[in-house]
This record gives sequence, structure tokens and C-alpha cells, in this order.
Amino acid sequence: MTAHTARPQTPRRGALERLFALGTPSWVAAVRPAPREIAPGLWSVDRALGGALGPQFPTRSLLVDLPEGGVLVWSPVPLDDPLREFVRARGGARFLVAPNSFHYLGLAEWKRAFPEAALWLAPGLRARCPALPAGVEFANAAPTPFAATFPHRTLDCGRGVFEVAFLHTPSRTLVLVDVCFNLQHLPRALDRLAARGLGVWRRFGTTTTARRILLRDRVAVAAWIEQLCEWEFSRIVMAHGDPLDAGPNGLRAAFARHLL
Repeated sequence: MTAHTARPQTPRRGALERLFALGTPSWVAAVRPAPREIAPGLWSVDRALGGALGPQFPTRSLLVDLPEGGVLVWSPVPLDDPLREFVRARGGARFLVAPNSFHYLGLAEWKRAFPEAALWLAPGLRARCPALPAGVEFANAAPTPFAATFPHRTLDCGRGVFEVAFLHTPSRTLVLVDVCFNLQHLPRALDRLAARGLGVWRRFGTTTTARRILLRDRVAVAAWIEQLCEWEFSRIVMAHGDPLDAGPNGLRAAFARHLL
């Protein structure tokens, strides 16, 4: 497979698509800490998503320093003035990455602020969301301009849904999106209750939602996990939850029920 330019297609409107069209999660305005460096050249931009009367979960964007200057922005969150200036001070955004079929909410805003940035999208994303700016779709292991620093592997979850994992090679950090959570610190009782319902309160592992939507094909999941375990990583960062020190054995343990 090779990377190709994403073209708008007729969106699929099955049951899954209707489920996600019921509402768009809102950003929790009070959660806006400054970027923090979790490994040399890898910055976490921590935010929170959720409804005013419902559970709120942490989420993050990542800023990846590039050897030639500038940053790659993984899973862009809303862009405020301090974050914009932080990125400009590091040479600006050169690549904007939407790493799965659902993490794209800040993409258009970042493209307006950094019009020269190239967009890289999870496969099928623009077919689901034709209003998104055009970009290049990831294909499994196909070359990208940032492959030496941030290579990727794609998982076809079925029904037009994809998850793209990455490796931050300088720090040996595996980067996942929604297939795993690691919720260790939730101050609100409602949020802890919701995490227990998802099966991931104070446990690194797959959520009930991920198992129903993203991890239905055990053959595809097992092959993808083995691809990821070929990378020599010693840390795992995901979109929702705390980074943790873990290598391939820790990843296999989290996905034990999905492996053949």
C-alpha cells in the first residue's frame, strides 16, 4: 500500500456513524496547562473533554520536535494564544496529524493558524468528515516525511474506522489513541464511576467501548499488536490517561483477550 491524497467520498451513515453524530464532546475550558515535556523532544498538551453534566476525561495532544526544526502536532486540541506562541517559538507547526477516525476536532483551527502545515489523516477520515481540509491519508508502513522520527502502523477496525499508532523513536515512546486508556487520577467521583464502567479505572487496558468499536477483528488486532511489538519501545503514551513505563510485554498484557 502507498500513501495517497484523500478525496472526499460519500460518507457512510451506518449505525456507528449515527451514534457519533448524536453529539460532539465539549472542551473543559478550565483545563489548559502549559505544554510539558514527557520525554526529550516530546511534549504533552493536556486538556479535558466532556459534558457539563456528564463525565469528563483527560485527553492530550502531542508536539513532536523535528530534527530540521518545527513540530509535528498529533491529535490537535483547541489552539489558544499561549499554545500558538509556544509552537511558533519552536519553529511553527510543519505537520498536523489526525491519528484516528475521531481525533480531529482541532484540525481546521490549526490549519488556519499554520497554513503551510501539511495534513496527515487517518484513512477514511475525510470521507466521514468532508468539511475537513484536504490531506494525505496514512497507509500501513508507507513512507512519510517524518518517518525517521515518528513512524506509524495502521489498524483497520472495520466499517470505515481506523486507528494509527506511532513510535517516537528518539525516546522509544509508543503512541496510541483510543484503543487503550490509563486513567489513574480523576478528581471527580462521577468521572471515576464512568472509568469503572469502561473497565479502566486505575488499569492500563482496553475499554468496553474500544472492544465494541475498534477491536472487533481479533485477527487484525493481533497482527497489529505484533507489528507494534517489533518496535523497541519502553514507554507508552495514549490520548486518554497517564503515560506509563512499559514495553512490548506490557502491551501484550493489555491486549491479552484480543490476541490469538
